[in-house]
Amino acid sequence: MSRVFATQSRFLRHILPDGQQQQQQQEDGDDDVGCQRIEEGMCGTGGTPLANIDQQQPFAWRKIVVRSNPLSGGDCSSGSASVDMGNTRVMCTVNGPRELQQQSVSSSADAAASMEEGVLCVTLRGCDIDASLRYSVERALQAAVCLRKLARTETAIELNVLSDDGGAFAACLVAAGVAIASANIEMLDVLLACNVLLIPSNSLTAPLRIVFDPDKATIAAHVGKASALTMGVIPTIGQVVCAELSGDACPLPVHQLRGALSDVYEHCLTLYGTVRAALLKGVTEGAF
Repeated sequence: MSRVFATQSRFLRHILPDGQQQQQQQEDGDDDVGCQRIEEGMCGTGGTPLANIDQQQPFAWRKIVVRSNPLSGGDCSSGSASVDMGNTRVMCTVNGPRELQQQSVSSSADAAASMEEGVLCVTLRGCDIDASLRYSVERALQAAVCLRKLARTETAIELNVLSDDGGAFAACLVAAGVAIASANIEMLDVLLACNVLLIPSNSLTAPLRIVFDPDKATIAAHVGKASALTMGVIPTIGQVVCAELSGDACPLPVHQLRGALSDVYEHCLTLYGTVRAALLKGVTEGAF
């Protein structure tokens, strides 16, 4: 039988040192989502969008709801999370870290690597999402998790896309990061992600038009005219760990893409308050 390895207890208190004070300020709000003011919009305690998408204001989000440890109270997992982005919903469960089993290692090279760093095993299911995206999720998580502190262990991460109305890949990245944190697995910081459409202008000197957090109807309306970009970042160290670009508008001019990437990075950061509040709620309620 596998032995469960304990990681540093309540490390989130060090990542979020003023958490209790901020949580107290949010007592009058919704239980699931914290608030964060950004530009003209606000991600409110009830999941209010950061800005009105129809008015094309900066950093627009659909309704965002993040829950940490929604499956707590049972032995089904070490940690869990759910993320709603509009009508897109993703659930994630984490089991582990556990002692690495010999049959889990496919080669001698993998075995040598697992002696120094922990192994993350990601599975992705549900809807019509491309199952191969699990490799992109896995790579992003490998950059965010402190794998050297999990040597000779494996952690199973299961993602289920319950509904996909656009941005499912970004929701998977956020859900996986929150679930791993709720399992008390040490990370460099939370993982933030967003999905956008990049629409080229008629002029090569004009910046790309960016549609933030589009739903499937918006994506369908721009088929053949836009590229889709999903970005994942680790905010504390300012590192981009995922940037998946696809669509009929590729390739995009480098100078236009460079400016757009900066805006998309800032867009990811606006999600930090919501994710942070969800984790703080788990800490203060003793979920960790």
